[in-house]
Amino acid sequence: MDAKVWVFDLDGTLVDTMEKYSELAGKLISSYYCVSEGEARELYKRTSGRPFKEQLLLIFGKDFKNYRVWTEFERRKALIIKKTKINKKILKVLEKLKKRGKILAISSNNLQKYVEEILKKIPIEFNFILGWDGRSFKKGERHFKFLEKKLKISRKEFVFIGDSFYDYLISKRCGVRFLWARQLLKVV
Repeated sequence: MDAKVWVFDLDGTLVDTMEKYSELAGKLISSYYCVSEGEARELYKRTSGRPFKEQLLLIFGKDFKNYRVWTEFERRKALIIKKTKINKKILKVLEKLKKRGKILAISSNNLQKYVEEILKKIPIEFNFILGWDGRSFKKGERHFKFLEKKLKISRKEFVFIGDSFYDYLISKRCGVRFLWARQLLKVV
């Protein structure tokens, strides 16, 4: 692939955190709402790619319990992040891209502090590390626009690598080429 800028989703793409996150979300959702743990995990997976706060809003509307569940999820997520490791095959891909002079960026809907914490474990220097600010600066149009301005490169030169259907949708909405994470090893 001839893209100049390689923008990576983080969770589920570069690091295998999604199963642990869905397990945590399943337990919290089932304990606060009238949903079984299995169904709660499915709801989490179906809406993944978004900030958890937005996932809860999509699933349960403006339920007063959402804030409590979200803050508990974020607090417990820190423990998962401490144990997170990058896949060695993905690390080799990042090294190849870096050697080829590609610009590497992270675009995640994980809070910025968690993105930075996870990236301390990855021995590759990313040119841009973009996480969610807890408000409106998040994966998608805001992150792509920021990269375009900083790099003075059209998003037509970008490829976004993700693992969720939501990643695919925002890529298409934003006019950025998309590559499924599971295809990454075949392409590079």
